[in-house]
Amino acid sequence: MTSEEGEFYHKALSVDGQACGIYIYAEPNQNIEIRFNYLDVPCENGGLVSVVDGWELKGEFFPSSRDHQKPLRARFNEFCGERKIKKVFTSSQNVALIQYRMPARGTSFSFTVRFVKNPTPCNVFFPADDLEPIYTLHNYGRRTNCSLSTLFPASVSIEALDVGVTPVLDRGIQQETGTIHKVSNKLLNGVLKLKMEKTIGLSTISTPNKQQKNWRQCQKRGLEDYVEVGGSLGLDNKHLQVADSFCGLNSTPGRYAETIACDTTTVRLVSSGAFDNSVTIKMRQLTDNDIDGHLSVVCFTDDMLQE
Repeated sequence: MTSEEGEFYHKALSVDGQACGIYIYAEPNQNIEIRFNYLDVPCENGGLVSVVDGWELKGEFFPSSRDHQKPLRARFNEFCGERKIKKVFTSSQNVALIQYRMPARGTSFSFTVRFVKNPTPCNVFFPADDLEPIYTLHNYGRRTNCSLSTLFPASVSIEALDVGVTPVLDRGIQQETGTIHKVSNKLLNGVLKLKMEKTIGLSTISTPNKQQKNWRQCQKRGLEDYVEVGGSLGLDNKHLQVADSFCGLNSTPGRYAETIACDTTTVRLVSSGAFDNSVTIKMRQLTDNDIDGHLSVVCFTDDMLQE
């Protein structure tokens, strides 16, 4: 994993047939530009280099296919052989991935990474060490879904909300509606607490649906614009377990925090294109002390539930 610009070089010193990855991330308002200086990866024996628009981990993708403007197949560029690659690859968000499988010792490739300004960031990924305490998601008046995800359990609070209220075509003065959301269903009994004490911050956590009661008030009212806060075991938020959903106009929505005890924490802004939506959130990594309180969502693996 790297967050550095510059020239990189990889040479196979051994061959085990495994596919490996170089995970690249930039600032939230930057995209990633990748240029290959040369490629010497023969196609024989499964040799391959692939550039992915986003991140892939255990078969799941960020951004999710339902939140990305490109179909999944268009987010892959694969090549092999000994040749010069003239194409410049630019990611759609602040993360990109180079996957490779080296067919023989001595095969190699070199590439250069440059970060370019993105004036309208939509999907944003934060590694643990680079989390910004407060961040605002925008749809810029477009019919698109934008998300912010982290690879750790987190506490999430809504600091400001303007979703489903301010029209794109008539941006007059809007009256605050307050925040529409469900009454949170908090959960943490003694058994769950014991399991969390063993696993907080580690890769262990899918809650059975029967333990969640998500009354999504915005969707129940037929509204197409809303914010979801939740968690999942993997990168893909199509498996998101929603702690709460929000909509409305509120500059001071309160400081109540959703505590998401899952490997991946996500805030997802869903937009119809009729409104200029934005949501400002505050996020921090969960600590051991958080398990002494109530958790909004707990993601347990099947193995944990059988213990």
